[in-house]
Amino acid sequence: MKLLPLKVLLLGWDEPLKTAAPAHPSPLVLAQQLAPALALSVLLPHLPAAAITIPHTRITGLGNLDPHQLAAAERPAGAWQAPAAPYAGAAAPPTAVVAPAPAAAVASVAGAAKAAVPATGGRLDNKPLTTPEHLPAASAEGTEPGTAEASALSQPEDSLTLSGAAAFEAAPATAEAPLTAAPSPLIRALAALRTDGTDVGDDLNFRIIQYARLAAPQALAQEFAVIYAADWPVWLAALEIRQLTGRPLVLHVHSLAADRNTFADRGWALELERLTLRRADLILAASPAVAERLKTLYDFPAARYRVVAPHDTPALQAALNSFMPAQ
Repeated sequence: MKLLPLKVLLLGWDEPLKTAAPAHPSPLVLAQQLAPALALSVLLPHLPAAAITIPHTRITGLGNLDPHQLAAAERPAGAWQAPAAPYAGAAAPPTAVVAPAPAAAVASVAGAAKAAVPATGGRLDNKPLTTPEHLPAASAEGTEPGTAEASALSQPEDSLTLSGAAAFEAAPATAEAPLTAAPSPLIRALAALRTDGTDVGDDLNFRIIQYARLAAPQALAQEFAVIYAADWPVWLAALEIRQLTGRPLVLHVHSLAADRNTFADRGWALELERLTLRRADLILAASPAVAERLKTLYDFPAARYRVVAPHDTPALQAALNSFMPAQ
C-alpha cells in the first residue's frame, strides 16, 4: 500500500536574517527541496513578487490576504451587529458588494504602519485592541430613557430613531471610507507584513506579533501532521499553533539569542526563545557549535535535539518523517 506523504506546516520568514550563523535557505527554496518527499503548506509574511509553483505545496502570503474577509472571520459568531430592517428603516437597504482592497491601498500605508508601532519596552506585548479605557461611552451602564426618547420608542412606525444611537450605527457599505484615510489595526498589520522589515527593535516585534496573529487561524483551517518553524521570528506563531492544535513542533535553530548582538535579543527575543524551546518536540541545531550552545545554556537531554545542517535536505526530511503517524 502506497503511503501518502507527511503533511507539514512550514512557517517561514523573509529572507534569512543577517546574523553570524551560516547562511540557510529561504523558505521557498526550502519548500522546493522538501516538496519531492513531503506535502507542504507554507505560511509566509508575504508572497514573492514573481509567481512560483511548487508541487504538493500550498503557499499563503499572510500580508496578501483580503482584509474584508479577515475582518469577517475575526467577528465571533453571534457578535453584536448593526440592527437590520425594519429598525434601521421601513425598507432594507440595497446589498453592497465589497471588492477586495487593492494592493496599492495596503502598500500605501506601510509607512504609517511603522510609525504606528508602539514602544514595547523590550517585551512582547500584544494587548487586546479594545481595552476598557478605549470603549465608547455608549458601552457604559445604561440609564433610564429621557422624555423624548421614551416618546420615540412608543411610536407605531417601523423606523425608530434614538438620539444616542449614533455611536452604534455602522457606516453604510456603499460609502466605505478609503483604507488610507485612517488605517485600522488590521490594515496596518497587513501593510507591515507586505514590507520586508528592518529586523530590529519595535518593527521586528510588531511584524512577529502580526505574523502570529494571522498565521494561527490560517493553520486551524488546514490539516497537517507536524509544525516546522524554519527560523526564530516565526516561533511565536509556532508556539500558538502548537498550543491550539497539539501537533508536534520541530524547530530549526540557526543561532541563539545570547549570541546575536541586538537589543531585542537581550529582552523579548530571549524570552520567546526560552518559551519555545521548552515546548518544542524536536530541536534541530544547524551546526555542532549551536548544539553545544543548546546543551550549555539549556541543559537539554540529547534525545531532544540533533544536528541537521541547513542544506542537508535528506536529514531534514528524515527528522520530519519521524513524526509520521502510525499506520
